[in-house]
Amino acid sequence: MDRDWLIVVLVGTAFGSALYFNAILLQELDPIAVSFSRVGTAAAASWTFILLTRRSAKISTKHIIPLALLGIFSFAIPLLAYPLGQQYLGPGMTGIVNALTPAMTVAVSQFWPGGERVNSLKITGVIVGIIGIVVLMIPALVNGGQTEIRGILIVLLAPFGFAVSFNLVRKVSEVEPIVMATWAFTAGAVVVGVSMLALEGVPVVPEAQVWWQIVIVGVLLTAVTYQVAFAILPRAGALKVASITYIAPVSVIILGAAFLGEQLTKLHFTGTFAVFLGLVLIDRGRLLERAKQTNE
Repeated sequence: MDRDWLIVVLVGTAFGSALYFNAILLQELDPIAVSFSRVGTAAAASWTFILLTRRSAKISTKHIIPLALLGIFSFAIPLLAYPLGQQYLGPGMTGIVNALTPAMTVAVSQFWPGGERVNSLKITGVIVGIIGIVVLMIPALVNGGQTEIRGILIVLLAPFGFAVSFNLVRKVSEVEPIVMATWAFTAGAVVVGVSMLALEGVPVVPEAQVWWQIVIVGVLLTAVTYQVAFAILPRAGALKVASITYIAPVSVIILGAAFLGEQLTKLHFTGTFAVFLGLVLIDRGRLLERAKQTNE
């Protein structure tokens, strides 16, 4: 496994962890407030890092609108979709629905000007990954974990937002990844914050313990992980970074078994194997494409 795949696995694990924290925070806060606590904290953490490292956060006027759109599709839409959808779905099912991101990215990239094109290995990898996600879904359905259509439709907004953002990021490729993510976090926080004030009002300040959970989710599981994802996106490609969402449901299930006493079945192991096989096929397809371009 190369370095980028190791990063994908680590970031995907962090994404899965964040879904569990969302479920906990929803017991104390309204859903949009949960979203704002995450993206707002991530924006504050990113600006703090910019100031401490004395980086320049200046951007040209041509990047303002693309960065604002990046913030909306990368952070506002997905990070709103999760807590809103988790009112009806558990964290595991949320992660499974969100794992449609690679497939959504393939579809969007085909129609996006200059988007990453796919070959037979990449398509096969996506299909195998989806099969793995479906297999992971079976135990929850068999055990009576019926999901609400409303929740699924809401969470589906997240993979769509990610698919658009992975292609949109090319318009701001000249901007340093840390600065790019910081401005995008800020734009996302503004959109979510305005939505929260309009629909839910000012949230009630939670207990100290909840503040610690907000810090963990906002700083470690959002600011750091998204900064890393944006940093590797130019060289790793949209489809490879989108594969982060294949890892998230796997990590959610493993965390559930480790900390919540949920039992792992043969279907869990089969689904996990299919997910990782899909990642390998996607990677082989990318290497094949690079070799073809080099020979040309």
